[in-house]
Amino acid sequence: MIVLGSKATATFTNASNHAQESLKMKGNWFDSSADIVDEKTGYIVGRIDRKLLSGRDLLFGQQTYALTVAPNVDLALMVAMCICMDEKNNEGKGGLLGF
Repeated sequence: MIVLGSKATATFTNASNHAQESLKMKGNWFDSSADIVDEKTGYIVGRIDRKLLSGRDLLFGQQTYALTVAPNVDLALMVAMCICMDEKNNEGKGGLLGF
């Protein structure tokens, strides 16, 4: 996965038909929202939204994300893209994983 600016691309092999697939995540990192688009069809297969200044964020320093995933889309892949977005947002601040 390559993360540059407000865009990221995930390229992988589909396990069911062995076809190369590519998903592009594009959005506004500062507003903490992004659409995940299947490059082949142009359909939005996922959407990530982050609530700014939620109670968790203020009290515990933890960010809350909402991930909406289209039917028949791999949830683990969508979660991985959400984590990449969080890591990009928190570069140099510790991030979701605390590194």
